[in-house]
Amino acid sequence: MYLFSLIVVFGLTIPVSAQEDVEHPKEKVIHEAKEIKDLNVLFAKAKRETNVLQKYKVENNSSKENNGLEVKEYKTSQVLEVKLVGDTQVEEIAETTFTIVNDPQEVSIASTGSKYEESWDDSIGVKAYSTIYFTKTTSGGIEYGKLTSISGGWSRSDTTISLSGRKVTFGQSGWPAGSQTKTVYPTGNTWNYTAPSTWDAVSLDADYTLGATSTVTLTRGTRSSWTLKLSNNL
Repeated sequence: MYLFSLIVVFGLTIPVSAQEDVEHPKEKVIHEAKEIKDLNVLFAKAKRETNVLQKYKVENNSSKENNGLEVKEYKTSQVLEVKLVGDTQVEEIAETTFTIVNDPQEVSIASTGSKYEESWDDSIGVKAYSTIYFTKTTSGGIEYGKLTSISGGWSRSDTTISLSGRKVTFGQSGWPAGSQTKTVYPTGNTWNYTAPSTWDAVSLDADYTLGATSTVTLTRGTRSSWTLKLSNNL
């Protein structure tokens, strides 16, 4: 009886200990960096790193006018943390995108257009920006990405332009999770949202999308209006 009891107890302790190791693998931080949140610093960093990512026009919503707002887009990334969780490497990354909006047909704006290249604060027009936060996990030679949160907004320097119809859609799609998206409607010019914790990671080694898209309607008086879209995706 005694021998049998000893064997049973010993047999139970091994799998319990092994299960705890699997559920709570050891973590080791190998890199940490303080996040840059100052828009002036981030914008200058984005300009240095990407020059002009895109340059395009936002079409006028009015059929009476064909002019569009000129948009320049910049992007920058920050690796906030890299850690080992057991044998898996996990990176926490923040990626920020800016759009600088200018109306080339407005003499008052065009005359100071160079300020768009010089300073975030002194720019004239509308500035849209967003940051996506995500984790990148490398396991078994495959990279996976998972959106954790998003933030952003619109900054208006040209007081003749009004903003309305604010909308933000964010999410991710790909193997093996499928499509996971959410749409929100900010009431102000800044926003911050957390992705559902139930969302699963998607493989970055196959076709995927991960990020956020914001849209806003820009109106100058009763003359014209434009829809500005900012997509910040991996």
